[in-house]
Amino acid sequence: MSDYENILSKGWDNIPQPKQLPEGSYLLVSRGASIQAPTKEGGNPNILFVHSVKEAMDDVDDGDLKKLGDGYDFSLNRIFTRVWLETAADYSGARAMLKKHGVDTSGDDYKEAFKDLRGKEIVAFLTPHSFVNNAGDEVQDNRASNFVPANAYAYSQVAAQRALHTERLKITAK
Repeated sequence: MSDYENILSKGWDNIPQPKQLPEGSYLLVSRGASIQAPTKEGGNPNILFVHSVKEAMDDVDDGDLKKLGDGYDFSLNRIFTRVWLETAADYSGARAMLKKHGVDTSGDDYKEAFKDLRGKEIVAFLTPHSFVNNAGDEVQDNRASNFVPANAYAYSQVAAQRALHTERLKITAK
């Protein structure tokens, strides 16, 4: 049976669903990016970066990971990050994001840079996030911040950032 036929033979209840991930650092894989046109007159364009989660880093609590279930497939989780393009600084931020992925941003060909982005790895700090969508459904996902290049030095940087964040929370709670 082909993969396509296999997919069609599954019932909706047998399709695995993404779960909200516990707070911490994760290795992400870029699925790509695209420029989104303004949705209203006078609005601003934005770049939508899409990542899938590959694995949890050492700073994610093991007990929280176990709650996801044995063999949880992290790749079910998609992380969407939008960079609004309102000022020159925003364009610089978008370029910095591409560079953190190891993408060559020399020249003026952003389309080529976006093509090169696909499959590149990066580490980000994920936090649980909940909201109510336009249909009135509660959605639980994760938000990403503190993007750093995926190398051994970067992993320790994210862990240090999380420790600092945790320490600030302890001080605030007092």
